Amino acid sequence: MSDVSCPWCAVGYHELKHAMSEFASEANSSVDVEISWLPFEINPDMSKEGQDVASTP
Repeated sequence: MSDVSCPWCAVGYHELKHAMSEFASEANSSVDVEISWLPFEINPDMSKEGQDVASTP
């Protein structure tokens, strides 16, 4: 799952690619992996105006 505005999703994907590469290296073979991206909203109740993070304690 991935939220398009979540930077941690990009970090996780980068780490996953690295892990797959390391695994293939250690196994001395290629790894055939299929990644299915599914949409996910971290906060589906967020208003259309967004959240004013400057005034959030």
